[in-house]
Amino acid sequence: MYIDAVIINLHTMIMNYFEGIEWVTYNHMAACRARIAKVFPDYYVLDYNHRGAAILQIDAGPALPLNGPVAWFTYPGPHFRFGPASRTGWDHRHIGFRGPRVQSWLAAGLLPLAAAPPALTIQQPEAFAARMDELLDYLAAPIYGPARA
Repeated sequence: MYIDAVIINLHTMIMNYFEGIEWVTYNHMAACRARIAKVFPDYYVLDYNHRGAAILQIDAGPALPLNGPVAWFTYPGPHFRFGPASRTGWDHRHIGFRGPRVQSWLAAGLLPLAAAPPALTIQQPEAFAARMDELLDYLAAPIYGPARA
């Protein structure tokens, strides 16, 4: 009896660990040529440039090169501008999210929004891309996908 209760409690805790997160947007564009210029109203986005050259500008700051592999967050507040540095495009993955869980991540310092520089070079790009692709696949799955994500 006691073991059954422990197993049920652990299962519930694990399955509900990421409650409080809403997946807003997600996609992978292998040859992205889109130019984004916007203020993100109420959600956060993990952006990843796997390969290619892109440019990021936050508010009136300088235009920063985003030569892949590199990741950065967009978030509510600043005006973000980013897009390809040339006509060839770039390999762009992104996952947008919001909710109370995100607020707890911010409070714990898990989202480096004030990082300088604002983009982080990815040391193991193939593994990083594979994990993002896995997450994108979960998000696109109609039944259990978002819960698994």
